[in-house]
Amino acid sequence: MREWTDAHKISGEIYQLILKIGKKQSDQQLKDLYIEFFGNLASIFWESELYMFHAYATQCIQYYIKSQKHSNSEAIRDINDKFVLSALSIPLNNKFSSFERLSFTY
Repeated sequence: MREWTDAHKISGEIYQLILKIGKKQSDQQLKDLYIEFFGNLASIFWESELYMFHAYATQCIQYYIKSQKHSNSEAIRDINDKFVLSALSIPLNNKFSSFERLSFTY
């Protein structure tokens, strides 16, 4: 039940973000809104155990943080660490990947 409550709350936040994006915003404000949007998506995908999509949303956050003019090196390092960990959390037998079809010989 907690997951559905969280998903409902986050979907409401996403809807509010979409309404804000519709208004005329500066490039910096749009980047901040996209960072918040993909952050909400990443938390939904994590709770749903869709780790590949969580990694993609984290990669989008990483892109927008790196493209900001006022981003500091600590924020960039933090999002890089989160992205690497989210990419490593994707199981090899994920139904969305084709890793299980690769043959390895050791």
